[in-house]
Amino acid sequence: MKANQDREQVRKEIAARIAEILNMDASKINPSTPLIAYNMDSLTFFNVSFELEEKYGINLIEENVTMDVSLDGLIDVICKKESV
Repeated sequence: MKANQDREQVRKEIAARIAEILNMDASKINPSTPLIAYNMDSLTFFNVSFELEEKYGINLIEENVTMDVSLDGLIDVICKKESV
């Protein structure tokens, strides 16, 4: 149960940050929709990647994460890294 709670907390935090950056409501982010569908450009993706690296200690480039990743895809990578 704790892992699911942690995953949900991470999802909320990342969705809120992405929504803030993209100037939209976090509830409008579909967890399975690629972030590029929300008009996230490469510079914005780089900035988000940098923030996630700082906060969660994960390098999205090393994990082969690209702009077509969804919110759930980001969560999968982060939670996998935290469980190792």
